[in-house]
Amino acid sequence: MSTPSTTAWMHRAAQVMRTPAAAQFLLAARDPRGTQRRRLMALLRANAGTEFGRAHGFGSIRDEDDFRARVPLMSHATLKPWVDRLLAGERGLLTAEAPVFFGRSSGSTGTPKAIPITEAFRADFQRAALTSMWFAYWRAPEAFRHKILYFVAPRTTGRAPSGAELGNISGYNFTEMPELIRSLYAWPYDLVEIEDTRTREYVALHVAAQQKISIIAGIFPVGVLQLMQGLDAHAEALAEHLSAGTWPDWLVWTDAQRQAFEAYRRVDAQAAARCRAAAQAAPTHRCALVFPELRAVFCWRSATAGLYVPALKERLGPQVQLFDTVYSATEGWSSVVCAEDEDGGPVALTSHVYEFLPERVVLESGGDVEAMQGARTLMVDELEDGQRYSIVLTTSAGLYRYVLGDLVEVCGMWRGVPRIKFSRKHGAAYSMGGEALEEPQVTRAVGEVLGERGLRAMWFACVPVVGARPHYDLFLEPEGAPWTEAQAEGFAEAVDEALCHINYSWQVDRRAGALDPPRLRLVRPGAYADQLERWASQGRAAGQLKLNHLIVDPERLPCALPDDLI
Repeated sequence: MSTPSTTAWMHRAAQVMRTPAAAQFLLAARDPRGTQRRRLMALLRANAGTEFGRAHGFGSIRDEDDFRARVPLMSHATLKPWVDRLLAGERGLLTAEAPVFFGRSSGSTGTPKAIPITEAFRADFQRAALTSMWFAYWRAPEAFRHKILYFVAPRTTGRAPSGAELGNISGYNFTEMPELIRSLYAWPYDLVEIEDTRTREYVALHVAAQQKISIIAGIFPVGVLQLMQGLDAHAEALAEHLSAGTWPDWLVWTDAQRQAFEAYRRVDAQAAARCRAAAQAAPTHRCALVFPELRAVFCWRSATAGLYVPALKERLGPQVQLFDTVYSATEGWSSVVCAEDEDGGPVALTSHVYEFLPERVVLESGGDVEAMQGARTLMVDELEDGQRYSIVLTTSAGLYRYVLGDLVEVCGMWRGVPRIKFSRKHGAAYSMGGEALEEPQVTRAVGEVLGERGLRAMWFACVPVVGARPHYDLFLEPEGAPWTEAQAEGFAEAVDEALCHINYSWQVDRRAGALDPPRLRLVRPGAYADQLERWASQGRAAGQLKLNHLIVDPERLPCALPDDLI
């Protein structure tokens, strides 16, 4: 019998540290409504003296019914003035505790949203993460023996006028981990600071190949899939440079970045041999050859993320279990994953306070939060299996009855606690790798470029293309005559640039290489008129002929493919 490695002992110690959070959740599952009421009252008492708390009478609220009666639903539009004042340096507005960071989360229009992060909030959402990992340890103990590959985004992306730090919550959390815990992760934080996508991909594989990896953790499966596909392009180079203890000459990085990875510029004959074998093997066998100890991957598996699951499973091989991960956003972490075969997980009762609006309320209001005011929200014990709800958060970071803009679906019960999984965003939206593209963003970006160039279109629509290199096809029918080459040149690039300004998540995914640039697909003039005739002959009503600017199914485009393409 082999002796457990130091890393395996550290995993065991981490499991002991996770146990109190898991025990608290298991106890909460016995009384979901009571747990949520106690969390609500504790939040209100802690923040009764804030400006927001005084304005809404937190000190005299007795229960969740009082809370719903006194505090209106909050949208980002109503939150933003408070956050702007926090960014300017004011304190005591939403929470008694001062924010330590501002997480950036993409909005539907304009600049990214800034979400205040407090130490209490970090402790709250960490309970969901710790509990999920506690369950995973017992479900797949063989995965907790070696290092973890963990996908994070850059911590700092800007500063507020007050000097407050703005950035990505994943990068902030990672860099704030105790050094001992961070030693369980194979990739140093310096990796995310490499801007060149191809360089970052190669260095990530080079560093990982030199270590024993048993877990890969991320949010979207596309990142994990692209890492596996990176072996196709780099396996031979990895074998060569791991044999020689060198880096490729083509890497694009700074001297400081090169120095940060100097420890990995060493001869590793065993890693080189594995990469050499992978270069000669079929693509579906390369992961197992380079990472023979890999046993578990954690990422989203439902909604649009599910499109990548079959290809990812094929790449990982039968020895690797693919688990769903926590349903989370910068604004809050909302589920606990019990490492089961089913997607989704029970509501994270010990993290935040949750209310739910039935889907019909969202549909009737068109997603307008002001139009939802007065609608009765449901508490966690009132949800029905198979139904979809808009999630409403109250957190220790100062979000009170905040409409997140996500629809979740109840997919069964776990010990009496509703299991939830992400279904879709409010309104027309799509996400292949985290870009959260919404129809208003497409409308604005394409409209701006058309206006700047003095061009006109009969219609346009973005269609997601799922594959090895996910991207969006931008179908567009010019109004009148076909465009000249000069008119079409650079159009898709300009739309891409506009989307980077409009949608922060699009910018992040484009920079990370998780999303390729959009591709312009011009349609012959007159195609729309011909399609209207075909639809009319099929008896489709006028209400069915609405032109959408974000379409998932290309068969819904107002043209005949591929005949109408120029």
